[in-house]
Amino acid sequence: MATIIKGSALLARGTPEQASECFASVCNREVHPRFFLDWYWRIVGRLALSEAWLARGELTAAAGESDRALEAALSTTDPALKARAWVVKLRIAQSRQDWPRAEQCLKEAFDALTAGVVPSAAWQVHAAAAELYDLSGNQTLARQHRSCAAATLRGLAASFPEGEALRETLLAAARAQE
Repeated sequence: MATIIKGSALLARGTPEQASECFASVCNREVHPRFFLDWYWRIVGRLALSEAWLARGELTAAAGESDRALEAALSTTDPALKARAWVVKLRIAQSRQDWPRAEQCLKEAFDALTAGVVPSAAWQVHAAAAELYDLSGNQTLARQHRSCAAATLRGLAASFPEGEALRETLLAAARAQE
């Protein structure tokens, strides 16, 4: 978990090469089936590695890793993992300007969320939808999805007490979506 957090921070700072190393170390380490949620962190690592490859412009590597991540995510009952895996596939399709595939991946991401209420994944799917519709020129749908992403983030923020740092971060993210 700590290695994934470190990699995520590196990716957010714009150093996808270093982030890739962190995520690859999680994906390639020895399997520990008795370790708490080993399977979960391995899938999260694969998803993050896919995003790092994408940030590096390595679409073939991103696609291959995202295929493995999606297969693993679909073997679980976790709607958030499934939705996130489809969002990564959507972003790869966008990078390739494969708009029909991107739309299909977006549909799959929303379908994954119908299995349960998962605000932490829902805002990401709506944000990805807004980005897709911005790129494809449908500003009406882009605005609707940005609004949904912001509302979901505000709802998450409301679950934290006033003054909590995470609450403020979520509210700032909501403002950025508007």
